[in-house]
Amino acid sequence: MMQNKSELYSWADRVNAANDTLNAAQRTLQNDKIIRQSSLKDRFVDWVSTTPAEHAVEEAEAILSRLKSQGREVARIWVISSAMADLALAPEFSLYEQLTQRKINLQKRVDKAQQLLSIAENADGKLRVAEAACHSAKDSEFLDLISKSKPMSLISHMDTEKAKKAIDEASRAVRTLANTLPKRAQSVQIEGPDDFLDLVIDFTFDFGFDFMSWFNMDKLEDAARQCLKVRQTIEPLLTSLKSTYVKTDALLQEQNLAVSRIEAPYLVSATAQVPDVIRIKVPDHL
Repeated sequence: MMQNKSELYSWADRVNAANDTLNAAQRTLQNDKIIRQSSLKDRFVDWVSTTPAEHAVEEAEAILSRLKSQGREVARIWVISSAMADLALAPEFSLYEQLTQRKINLQKRVDKAQQLLSIAENADGKLRVAEAACHSAKDSEFLDLISKSKPMSLISHMDTEKAKKAIDEASRAVRTLANTLPKRAQSVQIEGPDDFLDLVIDFTFDFGFDFMSWFNMDKLEDAARQCLKVRQTIEPLLTSLKSTYVKTDALLQEQNLAVSRIEAPYLVSATAQVPDVIRIKVPDHL
């Protein structure tokens, strides 16, 4: 609910009164320090403790700071409410509503694309780690075979366990991606200011093997090839998601700019009406 403009002046009066109180406290403190100069005892007390005059200044500063902060928050709410009320009566309000709804729709698409991209990038990263771990474990296994040393055998065992763990993490990441993606191809129409951008992404792919079978594979080289195979399957999807996110986000920025151009004059006008003592920076948006 929009505050009455008189409330702004009420807060301004409170801030001005607090500022006067601080000025008076500062003058009292200045006089107190002058008087204390004539007494060694009083100078010592001033040096080792907070005098009543100093405490009064600190309290007045705290009160003024709190009132300014509260007053500026009241001013911010009033500016936004006042600007919105004035805009609602303007001829361009209908256009503003349309642009705002487009912005909301675009934001939802950007958020979804960003979510999917993050999950896909995580799966790709986990697969790369698993693939590297399998190659490393294979090398350790070979060295263990030719060296027949207990330390090398221990290293080989540890590398194999690391590879199994990496494969498990990659498996879960890919399953998360598969469960998050839509089950069939989707056409995402994104409305721009002047035209339509049709983004078609095929979210359907078949991994072609059982993830859990990785745990039963005898050859680490086979496991590494399986990781590469899934990563190559995900790669086109990852490219499409990156492209979708960039293009959709660009449209969103254009829409934000169009909305801001309409809002700006009303925000500037409302901000100019706020008393100086609680004046705020012009808000970026309603």
